[in-house]
Amino acid sequence: MRRKLLVLFLLFFSVFPCLSEIKAEQSQLIPITVAEKEQYKTKTNKERLNFMVDYYLKNKENGATDEQILNELLKLFDLTEKQAEKIYSIGKKIDYLKSSVINAVEQINLSILEKNPGRTDMLIDINQPETWKNIKNAYIGDMKINDYIKSLNLRGNSYFSETVSSENVSAVLASCADMGNENILMSFILFPHDDRFIALQDEGNPPDGIQIDFSKSENLTVEPVLFPMGKMNVVNKRNILGYEKKVYLPFRAKLKDPQISGTVRATLSVNNCQKDFCQTDVLPEITYTTEKSGLEASFCQSIVRAAGMAPDSQRARLKFEKAFFKKEKTGEVYLVASFKKPVFSPSKITSLIRNEQGLLFETPFSIQDGRKIILKARLLNPEKLKDVADITIEAGYLKVASKFNIKVSFEKVFFEKNISFFAFSISDIFTSFLSGMKFFILTPVLMAFLLLLNQSLVVLRKTPEKTLAFCSGLFKAFVLWGGLLFVLFVINACFSLFPVNWGKQFSFPLANFMFAWIFFSVALFWHKIFDDVSIEIMARRFSFLFSVFQIEYTREKAGMIAGLVCGFLLLITPLTHLYNQIGGILAESVVLYSLFFAAGVLLPFLMLALFYQKTAEIDNNPNTEKFMNLVVPVPLYQQAAILVFSVATQAGLKIFGEICVLLAVSFLFVQKNGKLWKKITLLVIAGGIFLVPFYPSDCDWNNKISDDFDENLLRQQIKDGKSVYLNVSENFCWSCLWNRFLVVYKGAPDEIKNGELSVMRISYNHPFLKRLLPSSKARTLPMNLFFSPRYPAGKIVDSHFDVWSVKKAIKEAMPIKEIVPFEQIQLEQKKPAPEEKDTD
Repeated sequence: MRRKLLVLFLLFFSVFPCLSEIKAEQSQLIPITVAEKEQYKTKTNKERLNFMVDYYLKNKENGATDEQILNELLKLFDLTEKQAEKIYSIGKKIDYLKSSVINAVEQINLSILEKNPGRTDMLIDINQPETWKNIKNAYIGDMKINDYIKSLNLRGNSYFSETVSSENVSAVLASCADMGNENILMSFILFPHDDRFIALQDEGNPPDGIQIDFSKSENLTVEPVLFPMGKMNVVNKRNILGYEKKVYLPFRAKLKDPQISGTVRATLSVNNCQKDFCQTDVLPEITYTTEKSGLEASFCQSIVRAAGMAPDSQRARLKFEKAFFKKEKTGEVYLVASFKKPVFSPSKITSLIRNEQGLLFETPFSIQDGRKIILKARLLNPEKLKDVADITIEAGYLKVASKFNIKVSFEKVFFEKNISFFAFSISDIFTSFLSGMKFFILTPVLMAFLLLLNQSLVVLRKTPEKTLAFCSGLFKAFVLWGGLLFVLFVINACFSLFPVNWGKQFSFPLANFMFAWIFFSVALFWHKIFDDVSIEIMARRFSFLFSVFQIEYTREKAGMIAGLVCGFLLLITPLTHLYNQIGGILAESVVLYSLFFAAGVLLPFLMLALFYQKTAEIDNNPNTEKFMNLVVPVPLYQQAAILVFSVATQAGLKIFGEICVLLAVSFLFVQKNGKLWKKITLLVIAGGIFLVPFYPSDCDWNNKISDDFDENLLRQQIKDGKSVYLNVSENFCWSCLWNRFLVVYKGAPDEIKNGELSVMRISYNHPFLKRLLPSSKARTLPMNLFFSPRYPAGKIVDSHFDVWSVKKAIKEAMPIKEIVPFEQIQLEQKKPAPEEKDTD
């Protein structure tokens, strides 16, 4: 503070000493001689400045006016008429420079008041320099700053009123400059003392926490005060909307007669709260008189910003779509509102629901669905709700907000069934394409591609026609599977015919072992797809299907059989979370995004098909054949290994070891020739059925670090003042499991041990999650939610945790009590008394 104030005075009164108004007796001007003019040209810049300062002070002591001195100093320069007018105008701005100094002092006063609530005795008085304790010994030239200020006539514009204070609140009126355009932007600045906050409105009641009386103002018409967005605080089990710390209350005043000054006379009645009680303070009258000014105060930006942040200013550019009450099957009533945000805007949004009809809401739960923002809040007293309610919703981001006054009634609206068929978004198109590439790499579709690659590179008696026929068969199989799944997806999206949670089939160790057995068996016998005799034998069972697709050539039949097998393997692939992600993307545009997703899957096949003639010309190489024999079954072994690992986590390491032995013996047996060995191999693998239990045992890792979702238990935990971490997960979603691991072992191990935090996991398609997140795209994997007394309706946090972000997310969501060390308490007891505090 001291440095800032000293620099300002040095800038305005040391660099421009020739503009000061030191009173002296009238006398004659001392003219500049020809010799002094010639000597001036040879001086350095510093010497020129010293000469002008000395000349100015010498003439002021002799009684010359500023205009006489400046006019004489012009002889030192060869100036044009315009330059001379420019220099003369400097003298006219002395009042503005003085106002800037006063403005700086007032801003410092605001900072002092903010850091020391209620200590008006610590404020700087511009008219009493002796109160400037911290800078009274500073010098400007040969004069102490006190003496220098006394020598100045500090009159001019002031942009602040006197600070008024009650026992618990201080206030000051700040004003932008009166530029002569009749409208003046002003703002009250309130400073609550100690740990109090300023109340604005009890939830469900009319706002009465801040009352402002302008009736005694003169020559002014005052517009309504703009109240910024506040936050809900709990006082004596009541939700009270209010403001913590300093708050700006901007408003516009219009001069009735622009030719004369206006006077604001305002009395503020402020309701302030602390812990379990609130009380009303009436502040002394604030008086402020406007004055014409040509310079705007620097702090005016803060008032303009505060006015822009107020919801009444509608600066958030959110577009209201619809709002309705919805009654769930559980009997709970929810308020659901949707808004559309601009293309380029932050994703995080803050919101506040207000009413004057006695309705009580939980903290709104916000969901982002593309450009759509959905707010959802549970009504705590539905018996108070009539047919229609007048609701005010304030929503915003990045310190800007908008306000919506709406009438809300019960409506049967379901976001889940709002499936779009022709939506368009470049970013979603790109995401759909990348999802197709990801699906190609991580699922058995990669096996189909490797089979095509093997057909084109190393098969004996290969020809371009055989490669193209195999590719054609694969494509027809994809069309069959894709068409079937597309129809099922649309029907389920529109009519919800399949309520079964996809992925539930992988919750049983025995089922996972059988799925692994299927993958392992296909991996062992994949060569059969290149045996024409075996293909013709299998084709007899699908003669009707081949006739429908007009397939006659053996290699085309082989391609279609390979596609049908890989399609079946897609139904039992453990990477079920991929389907959930894809469903959310395709629901935005079933037709368009599906095409780009299919393009991502089929692109490698199309690229290889374009070079089918070139690949046929490549000579067979034994090394290439060995390499392909090793690579082709790898995707299937990978899927089998994931399933076997799942059995290990569900049934224990002993079962895992026995299964690995069985698979290793089977792999050795299958290397021998003969049908008998193949049958023995299958019998060995089938032996695992008698080893693996049907239900998971107590050693299931999921059960150790998380519990199955229980809605009643979650509600009870929140009621008891505890918190719940809800992990949206599916089988083999490794990032979901990693998030749970970090929360349990890194984020809040002590809180979990003490029972303050519970960890639950919930399926992607669980009915509770569908009620909470009405849109399919809003549900993603992985997803992390926290429920606590601070966020009883839930709060979505980062989807991917790391060692640092997990602690931050938990700290923000949970009401964790911080323990103050004993040494810190001792230090706090030794703090200086308030009157000894430095104002810096």
